[in-house]
Amino acid sequence: MYLGVDSGKRSGATIGMCADPRKGLQILRCEGVDLDTRDLELVVEHAVDLAEQYSLPLIAMLETWGRGGPLGLDQWIGLGEARGPWRRELRIRCKDTDALTLKRILLASQSRWRSLVVTETGGEVDGEWVAFDPPGWKLAAKRAAEAHFVDAYVPPDDAAESACIVVYASRSDAAAEALGARYLAKRGVVYEPLERRIFAR
Repeated sequence: MYLGVDSGKRSGATIGMCADPRKGLQILRCEGVDLDTRDLELVVEHAVDLAEQYSLPLIAMLETWGRGGPLGLDQWIGLGEARGPWRRELRIRCKDTDALTLKRILLASQSRWRSLVVTETGGEVDGEWVAFDPPGWKLAAKRAAEAHFVDAYVPPDDAAESACIVVYASRSDAAAEALGARYLAKRGVVYEPLERRIFAR
């Protein structure tokens, strides 16, 4: 079970599940979440309830922005502040369930998940190629999410980006490590990192 969050004052949240290999990754819930409401708590509760119902571990992946984002330090602080309520609620829920652990609350950098899930990076304008601006990225994320979840409704904007984060989470080395080799082996999955790791001595 996956919970992908695109943090912001108006966040996006998607709950995805991959319980049956024949059905692949499915969206169970995808929506925008206003941080000035109790919707955040309801989404986290729903993700935990579904994980318990299906006897699946829950991986929560929150977006992070590296060293400041395109608008610099003020944006970085603001976005981190928006991520805080999600992280807090998830950490609290870890105390109430075995479906979610602190090790399964993960971060995905915006540039990383976009580079692996959204195939577009810009488009042609007046005969010249131009990189996407924020609204352009949101539209590209919606197209990418709709391509991955053909039979699901994917709302626009941050909700679509959170659906892409779920796709990334389902394929990431970090999520596989959080689940653990023993869990994966019981389900017939041999974990091999996609990228070689560099370790300091």
